[in-house]
Amino acid sequence: MRYPRTVEQARSGHILFIAGAGPRLGWELGAVLAGRSVLTVRNLDGSPNAYPAIVSFVTEQNRIHLRINLKAATEARLVLDPRLLRAAEIVGE
Repeated sequence: MRYPRTVEQARSGHILFIAGAGPRLGWELGAVLAGRSVLTVRNLDGSPNAYPAIVSFVTEQNRIHLRINLKAATEARLVLDPRLLRAAEIVGE
């Protein structure tokens, strides 16, 4: 596992967990990774300026739910396992 120190270093990974990044950094990462086959994962805090990710962990009523953005996955040219999709709330169809 590597921890990228710059936005450009994030290009070389296959999975990127975005934690604690503010909206500006999140959108920069989105721009750098656009069209690249990188699975982006993040915690969703409900911020109106939330940046897009393919997989989001959402906390509601003290439970963690999985949310998957199919549009973002398609743009990243990723095919997700149907078992994962069944366990998640699907958005961005």
